[in-house]
Amino acid sequence: MQEETKLQLIQRYFSQDLSKKELQIFLQKMKTDKNLQREVEEYKKMKELATHLDHLDKFKRAVNIFKRKQEKMEHKRAELEMYYAPKLAWRTKSSTNSLEEKEDKLPIVVKSPKNGADCQGIVPFVLHDAIACTLELIVSDYEKIVYQNSHIQPNTITLDIETAAFSTQHPGRYRWSLKPSDRKDGRKYKAAKGFFFIQKDLNPFAEE
Repeated sequence: MQEETKLQLIQRYFSQDLSKKELQIFLQKMKTDKNLQREVEEYKKMKELATHLDHLDKFKRAVNIFKRKQEKMEHKRAELEMYYAPKLAWRTKSSTNSLEEKEDKLPIVVKSPKNGADCQGIVPFVLHDAIACTLELIVSDYEKIVYQNSHIQPNTITLDIETAAFSTQHPGRYRWSLKPSDRKDGRKYKAAKGFFFIQKDLNPFAEE
């Protein structure tokens, strides 16, 4: 056998690509040809090593993919904790009225949204009573104001805010405050404050 032909036959033998007649001849040759036996054994070891290295490479790639997914999950977790972070100064137990205001001021009572409500697309504001002055609504996320309307008409009872109008688009906890636009009227009325969620199911905190 020529060297090239011998290697090709060995490769075809391991790939089970030999015909019955070729296989018989090859096996018969192996019985008497010590060199062929040695080369077949070496090729077998080389093939097993290649298979092992291939599996090892696939394992390493799988580990790297897993690590990247874990890092991505940790990054997302950190983002969600930032988006949904509670701030005690904004929290109330059940009311959406103002906190720590002077008792002689009249309350602006907001029936909706309830604190902790999950709002998707529309945030429906409903006042208990009409307020005879222009109001200002401010909505903030974890770091800045995302919506501000300082021209809510006097005696407005209902006001729907589209979340698409927010300057940032992400899930999370949003704080709002409703107060008179004019400072003079602000001496008469307490500011109402509260919070709502967008995609509450992603909230990593379990306090609501």
